[in-house]
Amino acid sequence: MIKREVVYIALGILTGFLLFLAAGFPFLDTVVWVTTLTSFYVFMLHLTRRVNFLDVTAMAACISYLLVPLVTYNLFGKENKLAALWQTYMTIDKQDYFRLALPGTIALIIGLWFPSLIKTPATDGQLILNVKKYLTNKSYIGMLLIMTGILAVPFVQWAPPSISAIFYFVSQLTYIGVIYLLHSNLQLKGAAIAFILILMVAQSILTGMYGELVYWSVMGVILMVMNKESFTMSRKLILISVGIVSLFLIQSIKHEYRDKVWKGAERGNDPSLFFSLIVDRIMDPASIFEPERMYKVVVRANQGYLVARSMDYVPKHEPFARGETILSSFASAIVPRFLWADKPKVGGQENICRFLGDCGRYNYSYNIGQLGEAYVNFGIVGGWIWMFFYGLMLNTLLNLFRYLSVKRPTLLLWTPLLFYPAMVVETDFLTFINTFVKGAMFCAASYLLFRLFVKIRL
Repeated sequence: MIKREVVYIALGILTGFLLFLAAGFPFLDTVVWVTTLTSFYVFMLHLTRRVNFLDVTAMAACISYLLVPLVTYNLFGKENKLAALWQTYMTIDKQDYFRLALPGTIALIIGLWFPSLIKTPATDGQLILNVKKYLTNKSYIGMLLIMTGILAVPFVQWAPPSISAIFYFVSQLTYIGVIYLLHSNLQLKGAAIAFILILMVAQSILTGMYGELVYWSVMGVILMVMNKESFTMSRKLILISVGIVSLFLIQSIKHEYRDKVWKGAERGNDPSLFFSLIVDRIMDPASIFEPERMYKVVVRANQGYLVARSMDYVPKHEPFARGETILSSFASAIVPRFLWADKPKVGGQENICRFLGDCGRYNYSYNIGQLGEAYVNFGIVGGWIWMFFYGLMLNTLLNLFRYLSVKRPTLLLWTPLLFYPAMVVETDFLTFINTFVKGAMFCAASYLLFRLFVKIRL
């Protein structure tokens, strides 16, 4: 960040503190609100000027680890009927939880925003201009990637588990192809992109991966608005407001949709039901904010609930792992399964069994998250330190791809595939490092195979 930005942020933080304290907010609540709003402000400040995926990680961490847990403590505690019925209230004292969560989240943000250890001889704006120059008259590359991704979607579920991950990565070419098109000089680009976005929504309905659609949309918008000087702060606020409303819309129907079409462990899909629910919410927008639906949104976004449970369970019932899950995640990402048959599996089941005691209790996936994993390995203070280095690692890896994009411009367009799991703070370290390593290998293989068999330089 340049000095002027730092001054603006410092003034904003000071002003926020004074306003919240003057309004009678407790000091802890004030710190949480100011930290969260600061992450939003930095995101908006960098939008159109930087490929600021990691600013999204900072915002997601503030929301899931700080703001939503605070709302849960204040509104959905044990005295709330729904929280008491479903036992979704925070299981430890508010002060105890935030003793880990607040410094840990701030440490993560410092790592994410730390001055780059890898110097790139070009700004993000220049890198994007290089991409557009390279893709001039090459819109066919984006179309080919999209078609390849769409053809792979059915095989994600049909293929044997041993190779389904390969088809999953191939299916992600749909999103990468859209980003390629956004940076090409395709004629009637608006109509083409609208049609493709419909295909992306359909793909999300078929796979049930709505989170991917949200995060890919966010990353696509970040890349699309780069160098758009006409995007003033007011227009950025409108854009973010539309995004937040859309997110609330999806969250408000997701539970109802899944309750009706998912039977046990079998996940079905019903596109007509999905769109009918969307229409119902649009026709009656106030229903999105009904207390029960708002409760479900808060529960879904409250990663702090699982972090608090891990703090309540470790070391009372399970000793600290002392870095074991971190080291095994590094090894698991590198060593193939045929050489290590019982290596850790992505998904979080092993963590929730070991650190929450939920062994085979539910048929849906959830995880203790990066902050929870930091705690179960290193405790409170050690967790703060790990969160900083985790943020610094993400920072360094993204800057590495910036550096490599100087010579191979379109590499920058593949970064969403690699950094998507880092923006989903409910996942663990294994999920990120496994996806990053395999995604990087898939990226390299795609460049090679398209060049060898299709004679196209991606």
